[in-house]
Amino acid sequence: IERGLTPIPKSTNQKRIAENINIFDFELTADEIATIANFNKNVRVIEIDSWKDYPNYPF
Repeated sequence: IERGLTPIPKSTNQKRIAENINIFDFELTADEIATIANFNKNVRVIEIDSWKDYPNYPF
């Protein structure tokens, strides 16, 4: 959210749903933001070879 991105949390556990909603009680440090910004980007973890002929691959 601080970077202008929209998170899409998912859970069926009521406690985790409440935790996911409660996002405004902390702030990331500059070091934490830099660490996140340096995560590997544009890399698929799982290649789905059976979908390679799909017109929108990789979607």
